[in-house]
Amino acid sequence: MNKILAENKITDIIAESAGIAAHEGEPASINAVKAARELGADLSDHSARQVTCEMIAGSDAVYTMSPSHLQRLKEAFPEYAGKISLLGSGIPDPFGGDLNIYKVCRDSILATLIILKDQMKN
Repeated sequence: MNKILAENKITDIIAESAGIAAHEGEPASINAVKAARELGADLSDHSARQVTCEMIAGSDAVYTMSPSHLQRLKEAFPEYAGKISLLGSGIPDPFGGDLNIYKVCRDSILATLIILKDQMKN
């Protein structure tokens, strides 16, 4: 998302990521690294973070990939439920899937982020 924002000269928004079941400090999966590399992104230094109340409190908007992620975050942080939304119509978590599943996920995220960027510009 930060690359999309930079390419469109949107400088007042910063995107970050964190997981619900992420193991703090874990690297990106091999298939995530490979799928990202095909688009010129380097995830080799990525380090997983667990979502925290402070992250959500400090964010203007929080987007989840799946309806189950959305529900879990809204239940865990009900005071911030109004700023937590589903990314597009939902994107299945590729965790444990093969490279093809990661590519489908990557492409779905990218298409949805482009739409989100267009909404931000308006």
